[in-house]
Amino acid sequence: MIEVGGGQIDISSIVKEKCCCGGEYPYICKDGQPCICAKARYRKQTVIHRIKNSQIPKRYRYYVVRDIKEAERRIFAEKYITQYKEGSKGLWISGGVGVGKTFFASVIMNELIIRNGISSKFISYRMLVNSIKSNIGKETGMSLPALLSELKKTELIIIDDLVVRDTEFEYELLYMVTDLCYVEEKTLLITTNESLEDIYGGRISSRIAEMTDHVKLKGKDKRRCKPKKKT
Repeated sequence: MIEVGGGQIDISSIVKEKCCCGGEYPYICKDGQPCICAKARYRKQTVIHRIKNSQIPKRYRYYVVRDIKEAERRIFAEKYITQYKEGSKGLWISGGVGVGKTFFASVIMNELIIRNGISSKFISYRMLVNSIKSNIGKETGMSLPALLSELKKTELIIIDDLVVRDTEFEYELLYMVTDLCYVEEKTLLITTNESLEDIYGGRISSRIAEMTDHVKLKGKDKRRCKPKKKT
């Protein structure tokens, strides 16, 4: 049994109390028998590996549904996670700056990794654009074909902070990604300050509209509301 939440992951306190190996691999007691903590420690390592591979930013790792403070959001997230199955409809998560869109999407991804063991990928849209653009013509680094190949093997995808820029390069990039998700029936979570109507190109907005339900998060900018550290 493991405990996850509040940005932390560990084996449960009950298992720790009964541990006889001191947490040292290969988790064998002095009598040669596997320690009671072994399964929990292997489980912890598996979850850490999957979340790290998903590339969820460190700031959002290991937060779960109970960490969502807003009751309405917490209830929605739990229902979505409980009813989730491969190929489920995704979410278009919109709202003002700092209302918690990335945190909300990351909680859903964290929980689905922990509960269902799904393959997932967190994509910062702006970083993706810059990375693909800077590696054009190079033999190393992220390329569009490599990205699409990776996404094809992934069940759940977050595109974080989608910002509309009216350029041919970004249009084609976003179209290729959304079209792959559409054709391969991937679950797509998109966070953005934009409305779906602002997305350029009917081919893109039409696919996103069919693949996702709209969730609008309201509230104040949480970053500005944080108390300042004393100096």
